[in-house]
Amino acid sequence: IEGSKRPSSDTKTHAVLYRHWAHIGGIVHTHSTYATAWAQAQLDIPVLGTTHADHLTADVPCAPPMDDAMIAGDYEHETGWQIMNEFARRGLSPDEVEMVLLANHAPFTWGPTVEKAVYNSAVLEEIARMRNAMVSAVRQGLFDIIKIQTLSVLVLVVFAPTIFKKLSISALYLPLFYVDAVGASLQVALLAVMNVFFYLDKRREVLATVVVLSLLNVFLSMLSLRLGVAYYGYGFALAMLITLVFSLRML
Repeated sequence: IEGSKRPSSDTKTHAVLYRHWAHIGGIVHTHSTYATAWAQAQLDIPVLGTTHADHLTADVPCAPPMDDAMIAGDYEHETGWQIMNEFARRGLSPDEVEMVLLANHAPFTWGPTVEKAVYNSAVLEEIARMRNAMVSAVRQGLFDIIKIQTLSVLVLVVFAPTIFKKLSISALYLPLFYVDAVGASLQVALLAVMNVFFYLDKRREVLATVVVLSLLNVFLSMLSLRLGVAYYGYGFALAMLITLVFSLRML
């Protein structure tokens, strides 16, 4: 190595990759904020838009955490093998996917030249930043919907007796109205989550949500009918609540 500076502590990792992936002309390893956050969360970065797809058409892979034996051994050397083994396991080509996250660690990028490796590092950080921004936007959007629905239900609860009286509707229907208002609000929130699933093309999650809601709604509604008039509507509301929690866990 030319120069008088101390070599990188990750030199052995780079050496493994250079030795086995002959096309590589440069490797960059950073601890950039957003890409490192995804690496430490042990998550792939999925393709969600053209900014990502313009540079690679696959998810940015996250190699799994290294086991204790690898960490206790020649850590930097084993890091290189962890990356290569994950590419082999997934059937990925380092010529096509020039970046990787290492779980509990940080990102690595490479390219046919040093300049391309640096460029890929910047691209990876921007992709991770945009993905994080999207997650924040979705979270804020869902929070706003839940907040608005909660306020709507509270307004209905406060003014329902007056509205019923004006419309000459028996106050005996108020409990059912309250339960259905809550159920309808939960349904709006569930539809918002479903829209996110459709945008992300998560069809399995959509199917699972529909199946869970259908089964719960049938079972709990039949149960509420058996329990009597005082429990009408509770089956629908409870089915919506459980399905919403289920879908949010998948999201």
